[in-house]
Amino acid sequence: MKRKVLIALAVIVMIAAASTLLFVSNLTFHEQGAVRFGASLDVKTVTQGQTVRVNLEDWNTLDFKNSVPLSNDLSALNLSVSPCGGLYPGGIAVYQGAYDLSNVSSATPLPFDTGGDYFVCGLLSNSNSFTFGPLQNVTTYFDLPGYYTSGSTAALGGGATEGVLHPYVPGVYTVIAGDPLGNAKVMYFHVTGTTGNQERTGPVSSFPASWLNPCNESATGNVTTGVYLGLNGSSTFDHINLDQAYAQIVNSSAFAYLTVGHGWVASEWTEIEPSNNASVGQVVASFILTSDGVPSAHVYAYYDPVSGTAALTSAPVQATSCPA
Repeated sequence: MKRKVLIALAVIVMIAAASTLLFVSNLTFHEQGAVRFGASLDVKTVTQGQTVRVNLEDWNTLDFKNSVPLSNDLSALNLSVSPCGGLYPGGIAVYQGAYDLSNVSSATPLPFDTGGDYFVCGLLSNSNSFTFGPLQNVTTYFDLPGYYTSGSTAALGGGATEGVLHPYVPGVYTVIAGDPLGNAKVMYFHVTGTTGNQERTGPVSSFPASWLNPCNESATGNVTTGVYLGLNGSSTFDHINLDQAYAQIVNSSAFAYLTVGHGWVASEWTEIEPSNNASVGQVVASFILTSDGVPSAHVYAYYDPVSGTAALTSAPVQATSCPA
């Protein structure tokens, strides 16, 4: 009989404990101090033209749900957030020069492209608070390839994207990061210039033949840019002024961004016939970028002779494994 009583008591205790645990797990706390904010840079020093990534994180240190204010207090520090609005985990501002929280209000932030994955967007609600799950952390990142000015950039295949991207000039940059609870962190990165070969020639260049065919042992001496535009025959491109097309391409912001710190030669000019009922096709200019006098990348410009704009793509020079 005594044993049955003890078993019954144990079952009652277990049921009570489970009920208490279920009750506690459904509790929602309102502890702002239990939310921790973190911010970091993936690199501290980059060469001009490279991208810096800023990682942000807010995490709930409680084993229970934690509901905290959902506000846009980030505006006090001029912080820009994801396209979702003033949400967790927070936002950033980028400044040219070295600043801290005591003097950054005297500086103007640089516009940047918030190109990260904003997981928190799916957690939006109509309330004025944000609820973290038990021990939940919310993260996002911002990629900083440079700063943007107003205007548009020609896109490959036609059309344009909003904004004109410019690489950061060499120097020190300040990143201020913060969340809606008033947590803030100051970080710095340094952009260095490059010392590569700055020789830049075109629209017709002379360059080593081995740059076009590194496995051909007979490729000695120099070659000149191949021009296959039908300039001297009956062609939709026979009216193209090569010097003008070259100038339009190399003076574009997209070309400046891809070639910063490099030299270049024009390796080939070809054409793409009209498509999609277009009256005139595109001129394709191929460039070989150089670093310290050797090839480092290829850039392809797709020039529209009607609008005078160019869309660009790039690819690194691949390591060559020549057959024995």
